[in-house]
Amino acid sequence: MDYKKPHIPKFRRLASYLRKRANDIALTHVEAFAEHEAEGFRQSILRQDFRSFHAFPLKPVTLARKRRAGVDLRVMIATHTYVDSIRVFRTLNRTAPKGARFRIGFHPKKRARDYEGRITDILLSDVAMIHEHGSVSASIPARPHWGPHRVGMVRRAVGVRQAIKKQVLAVVKRELRKVL
Repeated sequence: MDYKKPHIPKFRRLASYLRKRANDIALTHVEAFAEHEAEGFRQSILRQDFRSFHAFPLKPVTLARKRRAGVDLRVMIATHTYVDSIRVFRTLNRTAPKGARFRIGFHPKKRARDYEGRITDILLSDVAMIHEHGSVSASIPARPHWGPHRVGMVRRAVGVRQAIKKQVLAVVKRELRKVL
């Protein structure tokens, strides 16, 4: 009878593999969620879904100016630059899975356009802040849309976290069965 070396799995290697797989799964789900949310946010603006857009409609003077310029009369849309510039950005972050973090917003250097389509000196992120919080000096009422969308996004993220957990557990179970 020959001595047979017992099979002892290399748990360090298995743990490293499972960590990588879990990060890959999380990254895939989070990126898809971010893209879906960005598109949903753009569509919500186009549909004028935000209460603040209806609570504080455009002033008659602003509507008349928009009509004369031949631009879109809806809130936050005029030239479509604002809506069309909302994107998902992947940023580096050492604490996030695979060193990535996703942000929905504007490119930091993206500038607004006037009614004729000319690029202005105002950053789109500044336009967003002004409209989100209002400006007393410019007589612009607060029309929150980023904040309300973010609140809904946080609620919807619960389902994404559950899907990630479920898929990671399935992978762990499948891999453990192979080695045990």
